[in-house]
Amino acid sequence: MSEEISRQIEDAAAARSREAASRTNSAQLADLIVAGATRRRRARGFALATFAVVGVLAIAGGTVAAMGAWGPDTVAPATQSATPTAIKSTAPSTSTSPSPSATPVADGGLDGIADYPALAPARGEGFPSAYVMEDWVWDHVGKGWSLESYSMRRDPYVEPTPEVPDAAIYLLSPDGAAFELVSLDHAQSNGLRVVSWREGERKAVVWWESDGVIDGDAAELDLETGVLDPLDFTMPGKVHSTWEDPIAVSADGTELWWARALDGTLRYYRWSQANGWTTAAVNDLPGLGTNVGFNLAGDFPGVSPYTRQDGGAVALERTDAVGDGWGGSVLEYAVYDVERDVVTLTQATFDTEALGLEGWSGSDTLEYIVYDGEGKRVSTEKMTLNGAPALGPVPAEFMDGTLGKAGESAVVGFGEATANGVFYRECSC
Repeated sequence: MSEEISRQIEDAAAARSREAASRTNSAQLADLIVAGATRRRRARGFALATFAVVGVLAIAGGTVAAMGAWGPDTVAPATQSATPTAIKSTAPSTSTSPSPSATPVADGGLDGIADYPALAPARGEGFPSAYVMEDWVWDHVGKGWSLESYSMRRDPYVEPTPEVPDAAIYLLSPDGAAFELVSLDHAQSNGLRVVSWREGERKAVVWWESDGVIDGDAAELDLETGVLDPLDFTMPGKVHSTWEDPIAVSADGTELWWARALDGTLRYYRWSQANGWTTAAVNDLPGLGTNVGFNLAGDFPGVSPYTRQDGGAVALERTDAVGDGWGGSVLEYAVYDVERDVVTLTQATFDTEALGLEGWSGSDTLEYIVYDGEGKRVSTEKMTLNGAPALGPVPAEFMDGTLGKAGESAVVGFGEATANGVFYRECSC
């Protein structure tokens, strides 16, 4: 009997010991979980406040892959990423535990939103009145919404040079409510404009004017964090691009860009939803970018209507310029089909040297202005080009802010083509 009692006492003591150990382990585990969550929150906050790590996009034979080394015609990693300010709500939470952001339900309010966020601080003349952006607003974004950039363009020929305010990017609802997404740093604010909206990733490609009057710089912008990943192409000879300029965006969202380096290297790159960044077929044209080879018809990026109104075709030309000179009469044209990545050649049929290029006047036609001896327009000549694709839908007209004044600089609708006018700029010289 005494042995049985002793055994029961020992079993009870062991059970209490296991229960105490279990309580200790649970408390320690809870402490570890809380500490880990705190570290994760701190780490996330630190990541959003520091420079982004930019991946490598390698362009090789029309494909894109992550690579550790750079090769010819690749999109090289940027040395660092600028971090503009993402505009978010700063209202304190009344919840005692983490919970998802509530999404106001439709009650007949604008855009189906019952309660709008607080108003963002006013930015001054030329900028819209806007609400603070909150994450739940994305749930309402779709057809009828637009992405808009507001900025000022510096006129380099005005003294004193006007101060450029920080540019900003907004979401605009179908009912006209603006939500401020990002404020750009001063370095990216001169003539900033949205080139394209990659809606599924909540990203946009933006471009801004450099200190010169023709070239600019570009980056992919995360619309939720405000992080910029600069476009930086590594061209033949591992030369890095210094300037990147948009040339055209077709109706299906395919983009054509050119990139130039300090040594004069010029290459064209193409972005599509299916393949990402690849080299463009236009690079195979003889003498591309030289005075005896093919160049954009009429002029440099942004100052000539070489791109058709729907963005589906780009015209290039080869002239009879000799030596180090430019100009002369056009000998041959090239049409680049942006969506199909195909180039087609056409021989010139009349002398264009004394004529002025007006631009595309139809699906496959370039129009030239004929002047009299006093420089007055008297008639037009038309050149029919081979290989131009059918004319697609023409985006809504683009409204440009004037030099020296903040205003609407670019508008891209949700799921819609980018207006060709987004790329237009004048040197004001």
